[in-house]
Amino acid sequence: MPDDILARAFEPFFTTRDVGAGSGLGLSVTRDILVAHRGEVRMESRLGEGTCVTLRIPVN
Repeated sequence: MPDDILARAFEPFFTTRDVGAGSGLGLSVTRDILVAHRGEVRMESRLGEGTCVTLRIPVN
């Protein structure tokens, strides 16, 4: 994933799909839910190799 897209991945309504094919809310909503539960989401990407998404949720 290119750096310019990675930087905007959690931005509400940002999508790389065609108009009408996606709302661009999935990662934004996911991040908000995790933050509300004191968690976090991280993304690392290497162009041409793949993207790793890590979800961390604290357990008491």
